Amino acid sequence: MQKNKKGFTLLELIIVVIVIGILASIALPRYIRVAEKGRVAEAKSLLGEIKSSQLRYSAERGVFTGTLANLDLNFQTPKYFVITAIGGGNTSNESAFVGTATRNTVDNPLGSTAYVINISQNGNFSPDANAAAFM
Repeated sequence: MQKNKKGFTLLELIIVVIVIGILASIALPRYIRVAEKGRVAEAKSLLGEIKSSQLRYSAERGVFTGTLANLDLNFQTPKYFVITAIGGGNTSNESAFVGTATRNTVDNPLGSTAYVINISQNGNFSPDANAAAFM
């Protein structure tokens, strides 16, 4: 006479844990990459605002400012980036940088490695090697 056994064997439980571990190891890096791409998109939007404001500022004064307070910006302080304006520069050189976004360590998947994205007055973004992976 065979008893009616209920439940899972230890082998079945181990297999389920292994399958879940494999799926998590595939999904987690992809999630981190997608989340960081969203943060980069926010930085690019903020840099676009800085570029426009820098061009207005330079039209009035003939130079770019290095102080965000001098610009007519209406955005809140970003959580994931330190946004700065780049002063000086040749206003006739369209490849001159007018703003930069530096990734801080808040929820940074690269740990303490910060990356930088610059924007020129013609609107081109220049990421460093770490930022290029998310653009």
